[in-house]
Amino acid sequence: MAYEIIKDIPSFPKYKISSNGHVISYRQDKPLTMRISLCRDGYARTSLQTNGKSSAHYIHKLMLAAFHGEKPDGYEARHLDGDKLNNHPSNLAWGTHSENECDKMKHGTQRKYKIGSYRAINAAVLHSIGVPIDVIASKHKIKPETVRGHISKYGSQFSLT
Repeated sequence: MAYEIIKDIPSFPKYKISSNGHVISYRQDKPLTMRISLCRDGYARTSLQTNGKSSAHYIHKLMLAAFHGEKPDGYEARHLDGDKLNNHPSNLAWGTHSENECDKMKHGTQRKYKIGSYRAINAAVLHSIGVPIDVIASKHKIKPETVRGHISKYGSQFSLT
């Protein structure tokens, strides 16, 4: 049987989050489970108050901060199985933009770009994980010089270093 673990949310001292995704407010005399809503982008979020002002926060980012530590500079949230609503700590990780884009490609959840933009970004991602330029060119049926241009334009966004 899996137990629910409750942890403090960094930067929000009057709130805690459980490993099952429940956000609990300790602003009043008794604990209150916060309402969670589904955004248009497919992610779950809730509203938290600090200094009398309410603001919306994604559940997966609160979960990551509580269970994996605060977000390192240059990192973003990753859903390891590609499911935006699976916010269990074991399914979440901080990672680079390149790692997140690779995850999205693996799970088939990447945004739908125009084919030209998709090819360009795909070429940069593939190159960032070590795929040779001639292999990328063959896969997309384009010239190696075109691949180099895509890498030049988008490559810095997908660097694994």
